[in-house]
Amino acid sequence: MLQRILTFIAPPLCIALLCLILTPGGIDVQAQGRSASNASEAAALVKSRSGARVLGVRTQGQGARTSYRVKIITPKGLVRVVTVPHRRR
Repeated sequence: MLQRILTFIAPPLCIALLCLILTPGGIDVQAQGRSASNASEAAALVKSRSGARVLGVRTQGQGARTSYRVKIITPKGLVRVVTVPHRRR
């Protein structure tokens, strides 16, 4: 009886778990048209949008290609890196 139940439950459960694992999480700041003029502003933006705790911020690139990489830990405990474009003043 238990084996018969598991035969019906296991495949959909495995598919659901696989979808959950492979789905990228996080927040897409660029798609929302948001940018930051400095690293602390980038951290505050990501924190307010995601509700996550900021672990660190790094500046990457130079000139017009500058952006900020904000590493966060989500409320679910997942570590994500969000890229925030630099806004010139």
